[in-house]
Amino acid sequence: MLELKLRAERAAGQLEEADEVEAGFRAALLEIALYVFFVVIFGIVTWLSAIDVAYPYASKIDGVISGDPPASLRDVYQESQFWAYLEDTFVPNVFVTTDYNDSPLDPSRLGYVLDVDKIIGSVRLEQKRVKDDRTLCPIPPVYASLIDTCYPRIRSELDVSAEVYGPEDRFTSTATGFFADFGGQRFVQDLPNDASVDDVIATLRSLRKDSWIDAQTREVRVIFTVYNPAADLFCNVQLFFHFAHTGGIRVEASFRTISMLRQWLLLTPTRTFFPPELRHQLLFALELSFLLMVLAMVVAEVRQLARLGWFAYISSVWNVIDLFNLSLFIIFFFFRFFFVALTSLLDFRPSPSTYSEFRYMAGLVYQSQNLTAFNCVLTYIKMFKYLQFSTRLSQLTHTLTEASEDLAGFIFMFLLVFMAYAFSFHMAFGMDVSSFQDFTNSFFTLFLIILGDFNFEQLRLANDLLGPLLFISYIVIVYLILFNMFLAIIGEAYVRVKEKTSAFEDPF
Repeated sequence: MLELKLRAERAAGQLEEADEVEAGFRAALLEIALYVFFVVIFGIVTWLSAIDVAYPYASKIDGVISGDPPASLRDVYQESQFWAYLEDTFVPNVFVTTDYNDSPLDPSRLGYVLDVDKIIGSVRLEQKRVKDDRTLCPIPPVYASLIDTCYPRIRSELDVSAEVYGPEDRFTSTATGFFADFGGQRFVQDLPNDASVDDVIATLRSLRKDSWIDAQTREVRVIFTVYNPAADLFCNVQLFFHFAHTGGIRVEASFRTISMLRQWLLLTPTRTFFPPELRHQLLFALELSFLLMVLAMVVAEVRQLARLGWFAYISSVWNVIDLFNLSLFIIFFFFRFFFVALTSLLDFRPSPSTYSEFRYMAGLVYQSQNLTAFNCVLTYIKMFKYLQFSTRLSQLTHTLTEASEDLAGFIFMFLLVFMAYAFSFHMAFGMDVSSFQDFTNSFFTLFLIILGDFNFEQLRLANDLLGPLLFISYIVIVYLILFNMFLAIIGEAYVRVKEKTSAFEDPF
């Protein structure tokens, strides 16, 4: 009887344990299903928010604005080429007043780029200047009689006031207020988008005659925004001409596509300018649902933090990833709300001679895309957190955990060697090879060398002694030794994980 009772108790315990395992298994499945649903919603929102035509739209505008050699945007290296580019390439391609048959355009068709992209407001020329400051740009006594002035690199505290810069007949004014760019005053000239080519060129030549650009100029920007009704997109164009304190001009260009986020304009007066359609209403409901899901996850994380305490909470790598992931989601929606708020401050239908500032909206869209891009990685990597219930599907995370101590030591050694070579290559080739002109470029170029992207002949010609020596030693130490050490660490950890998990039955 006693033996039968013990067997019954043992069987009951096994049944209870089986029930607990099954309950845990169901809870795990539910948690996985909820997160998969969250990821699906995130994927849909991301996919619908992406602008598929952004690149072809911006690249076509880039092509017509940049022009062809020898008067292209990328061919500008000095002041004379700057004026030549504006007069010979930029103005004829932007201020179009005739069709392809050289017939005058109808006044309603003025202010278009590529025939379909309407310029919103005026085209702005914006200049940043500095003044002669001997305290920040001292002239050595030995050259005091040879060099009378010195204009330093651009600094916000060295902006020239309007009174110092010159009279109003130079067609300039200062840009101030909420939409003035960071870094103090800028001096501007607005060009009406319906002006003729001859009128615009006359204005530019007047500026050139009055020495609008001189040794005090440090930066000139050409800024305007176009709208394409078929794509329902804006494109903010900025051409940067950096007048270096070392001489010459360095050119950059920015073509940022802006979607008006009509789904969020439902809540603002701006919806009268951009009426939302049914698809925008559905997208708004989807994004609002996604926001509520994010807030629910934030509440759950706050409760877990309160229960575990700060130190115990951050001791888990997955909790740290959750913290970053949800923080980026909150920042993303803050950008959304700020974008909507900015729409109430913009003039979407300015006169042809009035400038309308779209740079902040373009910047918000750009940064939102950056946040989403990085958050995509975190969101999908978090799937491994929920796959830990399966010994088969969690081998990656278990392998990295098993190898964490060895990897920490390896990363320290790798960074030590890599930093040493980054400085060495910069010092040896920084004056001759653009890829090593500064530490940052040197750092990234060495990563490309690991991937097989290098020009050995360029290094040898730049420094025939250190070129081969540094290159060969770098390849041997980093690629042949450290890289194989990394593979060995991961391989050994994977073998240990396989040995540990082979005895366990995978419920999945």
